[in-house]
Amino acid sequence: MTCAACAARVERGLRRAPGVQEAAVNLATARATVEFDPAATDLAHLTQAVEAAGYGTAGADQTDEELRRREYAALRARFVVALALSVPVLFIGMLAGSVPALASTPARWLQLVLATPVLFYSGGPFFRAAWRALGHAAADMNTLIALGTGVAYLYSAIATVAPRLLMTGAAAGPAPAVYFEAATVIIALVLLGRLLEARATGQTGAAIRKLLGMQAKVAHVLRGGVEADVAIAEVRPGDVVVVRPGERIPVDGRVVEGHADVDESMLTGESLPVAKTPGSDVFAATINRTGFIRLEATKVGADTVLQQIVQLVQQAQGSKAPIARLADVVSGIFTPVVLGIAIATFVVWFVMSPAESRLAFAIVNAVAVLVIACPCALGLATPTAIMVGTGKGATLGVLFKSGAALEYAHRIRTVVLDKTGTVTLGRPQVTDVLPVSSRGEEPIGRDEEAVSHVIPSAARNLLSSPSSSFVIPSAARNLLSSPSSSFGAAPLSMTTAGQRELLRLAASAEQGSEHSLGSAIVVAARDRSIELSSVDAFRALPGNGLSATVDGQELLVGNLELLESRGIPVDSLRTLVDQLAMAGKTPVVVAVGGMPAGVIALADAIKPEAREVISRLRALGIEVVMMTGDNSRTAAAVARAVGVDRVLAGVMPEAKAAEVERLQSERGHRVAMVGDGINDAPALARADVGIAIGTGTDIAIEAADVTLLRGDLRGVVTAIELSRATIRTVRQNLFWAFGYNVIAIPLAAGVFYPFTGWLLSPMIASAAMSLSSVSVVTNSLLLRRFRASFAPSVASAVVPAGVAPAGVH
Repeated sequence: MTCAACAARVERGLRRAPGVQEAAVNLATARATVEFDPAATDLAHLTQAVEAAGYGTAGADQTDEELRRREYAALRARFVVALALSVPVLFIGMLAGSVPALASTPARWLQLVLATPVLFYSGGPFFRAAWRALGHAAADMNTLIALGTGVAYLYSAIATVAPRLLMTGAAAGPAPAVYFEAATVIIALVLLGRLLEARATGQTGAAIRKLLGMQAKVAHVLRGGVEADVAIAEVRPGDVVVVRPGERIPVDGRVVEGHADVDESMLTGESLPVAKTPGSDVFAATINRTGFIRLEATKVGADTVLQQIVQLVQQAQGSKAPIARLADVVSGIFTPVVLGIAIATFVVWFVMSPAESRLAFAIVNAVAVLVIACPCALGLATPTAIMVGTGKGATLGVLFKSGAALEYAHRIRTVVLDKTGTVTLGRPQVTDVLPVSSRGEEPIGRDEEAVSHVIPSAARNLLSSPSSSFVIPSAARNLLSSPSSSFGAAPLSMTTAGQRELLRLAASAEQGSEHSLGSAIVVAARDRSIELSSVDAFRALPGNGLSATVDGQELLVGNLELLESRGIPVDSLRTLVDQLAMAGKTPVVVAVGGMPAGVIALADAIKPEAREVISRLRALGIEVVMMTGDNSRTAAAVARAVGVDRVLAGVMPEAKAAEVERLQSERGHRVAMVGDGINDAPALARADVGIAIGTGTDIAIEAADVTLLRGDLRGVVTAIELSRATIRTVRQNLFWAFGYNVIAIPLAAGVFYPFTGWLLSPMIASAAMSLSSVSVVTNSLLLRRFRASFAPSVASAVVPAGVAPAGVH
């Protein structure tokens, strides 16, 4: 295929095939994406449809890279021949007017001999493609080139072999002019443009080649107790693979032996290696920095995370953005219109020119119109930009599943954020440890640093009052009364003996609990290097908490009802518990030896980048809405902390899609939904652009249009900014492609000649045509310089295996 008209013709042929629901052909990638009923057709019939349209398909054993190399080598050989032979033809033609010997009959015959191989070898593909198009009652770019160069060559050949057929007036008059240089140089310049275009277009697929280049070529597999090196294609699920320090992990798997630090930056953007121990998941193409491990292969070949990413990028690059339809429509009617203009140009110049030069003038100007109007740039304007944009997105951890998703993202005016797992980390963390005195007189310890939480102003006033009915550390009082405290804004500080002791006792008791809050308390203690004690007499109390004996002391850990049921006074804790709950936190009360010891508050911590991302979205003119099934109190607390003004709380999973639809109709905005859970899948599918957090569920990822590999909200901003940059590039390309033809065709037709004396040589026309195509591709390649507003997060999470839909082929 050489132009948008070619792609459109293949598309039409495929769509006519029985069982085909949809077909999209991408000129830049030379790929057809076809949706079809396998009961009605198969690959063989689809291939026949392509061949019936006048084109062919690559063999299954031929890779894109091999095809590209072969095409480039063939183009280069034809160009070298055209260049070597057209230079002397051009030299003779330009000097013929001043050097009589070069205008003689022998010189013309020399030009004919040199021009013939240029036309029929170097230009052969143009003529064959034009003939195929004619056989299908169609016309394309090759038709224009073949007509232009063919007419110039044929006229010049007749003028050389039988000049009297073209002479007017006296037989002894001057021989008619020849235009061999126009025909040969046009072909040479068009081939040069194709050569540069092929080289530049090859660079648009650099992202995929870079990803594929990360794949290990050989795996050390244990078979029969013996280690053997086998090709990656021969590794099977269940094989035990050995990976040594410095080697790339060849397949997705699970560590069964050893310890290692693995560099997963190619997937997650995480600059620090990730510790891997038995049971840890590892992914193909990541690098074992230190340590020796053995892993059991779980996914190989096309099922690995790396290959799924490659498939997703190829799918996006092969799809067609809606904006491409404009170029398709124009290209479909462009060539016939140009042929009409060329015929009109010939007729007008033949009628208006002096009798002795009318034929020459008419042919030259008609040829110039045919050559300069070739719609190469028009056909490349959209697919090259989409290719570079989707490839760049993949390197930034943003996977667009289609060109349509990349285009629609730039129109987003409302972003709906799920709360749990999207704005927050999706797991509880200890945010406050507040010990109280058993006598109500002195704090257990002094808190020298602030712990972070949000308390309404009324509670701040109460807590800072000397008449409070309970005692908390003075530094905590100062924090609670400060208007600058913010939910999840800083790490929990543990500087007092009282805080550490309260956390130690609670975590020791919770060691035997399976509850997520208990696990979070244990993690908080271990993260702070607090040594835990053994627990005796552990007893879970469903709905209330637990009881246990630690270091000989009876502990109760749970809610206020648990303490009240045991006759423990809780008045000193009730107000604090209520205010922590109002702040969106979960308070866990602790009693030691039958007396209240303190409160430990937990919350689903907010992602550190959330506030910054929401601020940036607003700067982009986008409204941000948070939607959650959580209660309004917790949702409001989180929303205040991250700067979201509009909150939709208590929304059940089945109602989320309806809320997205309501937002779409409310203001007529394009709406993006960002989520990570199964319950988000309907809303992700309903939104104009669904954006799935890559650390979420496979179902959410399949339902979405965009996947953020790094589990980082910054990717939402990157996706929108990259979409805007890509569509801006597409519009620039289309502007130049259309603008070029709007100006160039009248100039070539000689419209300005009566006023300015300007005429366009066919050689200049061919150079301009080739330059326009190269400029469009070059402009698209500038997208590779795109820089996201945010750098990848240092706290990136590991990508799960399901980054691509299982049904992508």
